[in-house]
Amino acid sequence: MKKFGLLTVGVFFGLALLVAPASVMAIEFQVPGTNTSLNVGGYVKLDIIYNDVSAGDDSQANIEYSPGEGPLDGSTAGEEDEVVFNARESRLWVKTSTPTDMGPLKTHLEFDFDTTDGNQLVSNSRHGRIRHAYGTLNGWLFGTTWSLFMHLDSLPEINDFGGPTGSMFVRQPQIRYTMALSDNSSLAISLENPETYYNAAALSAGAFPAADDGTFPDVIVRYSVNPPFGNLSAAVMARELKVDEFGVDDSTYAFAGQVGAVVKFGANDSIRTALSFGDGLGRYSSLATHYDAVITGGGDVEALQQIAGFFGYEHIWGGAWNWRSNLIVGASQADDPPEVATTSQTEKTLSVHANLFCDPVPGARLGIEYIRGERETYDDQEGTLNRVQFSAMFVF
Repeated sequence: MKKFGLLTVGVFFGLALLVAPASVMAIEFQVPGTNTSLNVGGYVKLDIIYNDVSAGDDSQANIEYSPGEGPLDGSTAGEEDEVVFNARESRLWVKTSTPTDMGPLKTHLEFDFDTTDGNQLVSNSRHGRIRHAYGTLNGWLFGTTWSLFMHLDSLPEINDFGGPTGSMFVRQPQIRYTMALSDNSSLAISLENPETYYNAAALSAGAFPAADDGTFPDVIVRYSVNPPFGNLSAAVMARELKVDEFGVDDSTYAFAGQVGAVVKFGANDSIRTALSFGDGLGRYSSLATHYDAVITGGGDVEALQQIAGFFGYEHIWGGAWNWRSNLIVGASQADDPPEVATTSQTEKTLSVHANLFCDPVPGARLGIEYIRGERETYDDQEGTLNRVQFSAMFVF
């Protein structure tokens, strides 16, 4: 059965190579009667995914790798050998740029359809959701976009929407200011939406594990430099972790750091890597695989220490279709306080992504990827996922 699933994905990959259509470019024009330029674009993406074990019926973890949600050995959700088609990652964006005395005023509004509503019975419909909604002017940014604690340059090219274990992945409302220090370096600071992810189920069965009780925003500072060989970046983050519910009224402060790098050597090879460490990384790392904090037996909020990182290598094979490959290994591990020692919350995770991409024509990308994910919980349960994912993406 497993051989049949892998063969099916391979057949789809081969057929798509034959029928890949040409792409069209983004629409860009000046709005009549104004000095504002408007850019409308996006892409359509189909993913065909084979999982050797399922995370459950219509689970989001079946279509994007979530290190903390992989099925555990012996779980009732662990159905075997499934193939899932979806186009949820498809997206649309609208961007504007207007010249002013303070520099260009820019806006960015973007949607995709990667939501958990809907089902696969008839129409496979999904609602749209906001990905980005922000404006920039003279170094300032206001709105919702990627957290400054994410080192975007170090993220490797992958099929999977979730990203490798150990990567930071958060979009949230924020105020940010970025200043140029030189022609190739910058310093940025942001104030971002606070939220505390903790072991709420220990206080009230079935409680949602996030407390919307923060008084102070998350504060992040990032320094970046672009030497001839790529990019180097370092960031620090300070957070208030606060819980004021279920009889607990306490807070603590947490601090974390990150270093990231892109190192290019030769014309066809590069390394992309990042390492994050400290207290309270929790919801920022690996799609909230680990808690920010735990509630102790005395009712105190205690930040959870964590280390997370990934290492990626890219090689460009070249050719008319721009063939290229990536190999990425990622891992994360959190501290093990007694408050979570007997729970099924994830303690450590590991992932491997290996892929092959090509561009038959400008704007069209085809790719196939193998993913292996492993996780271990505090109560010593283990789970392993093997996935093959084909994608066809057409940019407009």
